[in-house]
Amino acid sequence: MKDQYYRELELEPGASPKDIKRAYFKLVRKFTPEKDPEKFRRIREAYEKLQENPEETGPSFPEPAEPFAKRMLAKIFQYQKSGDEILYRDACEEAYRLFPNETVFLYQMVQAQRKAGNTGKAVKSAELLVKKDPENKWFWRELAVSYSERGFTRKAYDAFDRAYNLGCRDTDFILMYSMLCNDYGQYETGIRILLEMIDGCQKVTGENQQEILEAFIGLVTLNSRGKGNHLAEILDKMAAFLRQHPSMMKDFPREIATCLMMVLHFNDSFRAEEKEKLNELVSMFSNAKVPSDVKEVLDYCRVEILLQQIKKDERISHTLQVGAEVFLTPNKDAKLRKYGMTDIQLCMLKEREEILPQLDIIENEYQEYYAGIKEFAQKLRKNDNLEYIKSRLLKDYVRMSEECDGGFYFEKYPEEKIASTGRLVYDGSNEVPYVRGNKKIGRNDPCPCGSGKKYKQCCGR
Repeated sequence: MKDQYYRELELEPGASPKDIKRAYFKLVRKFTPEKDPEKFRRIREAYEKLQENPEETGPSFPEPAEPFAKRMLAKIFQYQKSGDEILYRDACEEAYRLFPNETVFLYQMVQAQRKAGNTGKAVKSAELLVKKDPENKWFWRELAVSYSERGFTRKAYDAFDRAYNLGCRDTDFILMYSMLCNDYGQYETGIRILLEMIDGCQKVTGENQQEILEAFIGLVTLNSRGKGNHLAEILDKMAAFLRQHPSMMKDFPREIATCLMMVLHFNDSFRAEEKEKLNELVSMFSNAKVPSDVKEVLDYCRVEILLQQIKKDERISHTLQVGAEVFLTPNKDAKLRKYGMTDIQLCMLKEREEILPQLDIIENEYQEYYAGIKEFAQKLRKNDNLEYIKSRLLKDYVRMSEECDGGFYFEKYPEEKIASTGRLVYDGSNEVPYVRGNKKIGRNDPCPCGSGKKYKQCCGR
C-alpha cells in the first residue's frame, strides 16, 4: 500500500526527495489536466503525500556507487514487485554478500527473509541492521516485526516501543503494535497509541479508511480486555469521525456494524454516558442508506441496548424483564413468538397487583417496550373480564405447551398446570394419578368461562 505512491511516480521505493520532485515535474508535463485529468490527480496526490513526509514509506538510502550493485538493486526491486519470494530472498542475500557495506541490501534482505518464511534468519539480519544505526526508527521497526513473526513476544514489544519512541507512526506499524499490546497484556498502551493515531489522522483517504476502522475495532477489544473506562471516549471519537466522513457509513457499513456488535458483545452493561454515545452512533448509522442485513444488525443493537437497560432496572420484575425480550426481540418463528407472549401475559395476570405500578414506569421510560404491551396493559388496568381473558390464554397455552418448551408460567405456578391439564408437575418423586375434584363438564352444560354459550360451542371446541 505504501509503495503505490512511488509506483505512481514511476520510482522505486525509497527514492530520494530530489528524485521524487524530478519525477513529478516530468510526469505532470506528460499528463496534463486537459489530456488526462484522472492521471494528473493521482500524480499530484502521490507527490503531495511523499512531500508531506518523504520517509513515511520507509528509509532513504544513498545510491550504490558500484554499477554492478546498482544493477543488483534494480533486480531486487524487480523480484520484490513480481512477488517471487525465493528469488527476492536469494538476490538480497547474494547482493549483501558481495556488498556488505551497502545497508540497503541488508534492509531488503530482512524483509525478503521474512517473506520467504526464514524468520530466524530475518531476526539475526534485523539485529545486525539495528547495530549499524541504533537510532533509525525503520531499522527498529524491521526488528520488531521480525521478533513478532518469530514469536518473541517480549523482545517484539520492547522493539515496537523503541521504534515508536523514535517516531515510527505509519498506520500499519501502529496496528501491529496495538495487536502485540493485546497479546502481551499491555492494554492501556495499545489504547493510547490507537487514540493518538486517530487524533493524528488529519487527512482521510480511501486507502486509510479501512485502517481507521480497524483501529476502532482494536480499541473496543483492548478496552474490554483491560476492563478500562475508555468506552465513552472511544464511542465519542467514532461518532465524531463518522460525522466528519459520512461516506464511510456507505462504503464500510458491515465493518462499522461489526464494531457496534463487538461493543455489545464485550459489555454487559453501560453507564449513562456510554449508552448515550452508543445510541447516538446507532441512530446516525440507521439514518444512512445501508444494506438490509446491516439494517437487521442495527435493529438488534438498538434493542440490545434497551434490553440491557431494562435488565439493570431494579424496579422492573423478572416477568417484565423477560417480557421485554419477548416483545422487543424479532422472532421469525410465529408460533414460538406467540407462545412466549402468551406465557408472559399469563404471568402478568397472575402478578397483576405487582405489575400495575411497573406499567407506569415502562410507559414513561421505555416507550418502545410499552408500545408492544399497550393493549394488554390497558386490559390489566381496567380489570374487566380478566378471568375470561385468562381462560382463553390458558386454552392456547396448554395446546402450545405440547410443542414448545421454555415457558415460565407452569414452572412458576405448578398449581395452575394441575388445574388446567389435570396433571401433576413431575418433581422427581413417583407420579401420582390425578383425581378430578369437580364434576366433569358436559358438552351441553354452560361454558365455565362465562360466555353464556354451551361448552361444546365455546371452550369445548
